[in-house]
Amino acid sequence: MLRAKKHIDPNTCTLRVITLVLGELLRRRTVTFDELRNFVVRRAGPDAELAFLPAMEVIFLLGRVEYREKTDSFEYVVV
Repeated sequence: MLRAKKHIDPNTCTLRVITLVLGELLRRRTVTFDELRNFVVRRAGPDAELAFLPAMEVIFLLGRVEYREKTDSFEYVVV
């Protein structure tokens, strides 16, 4: 379980990962799970991988992304 800490790295926190993911989805519209996770790790470092799934959960709950099971990819939802 991820918990808030007094000394959190702003480059690998969940909010940073959310902004990276949304930016990539806005740019490409559809991205596979592995490509998106690798993009986050390249941009924010290996510690950001821990925040990837919680970030995806928040984005999914906000209704900004849909998961395509056949292609194992995420698609940005335009509201």
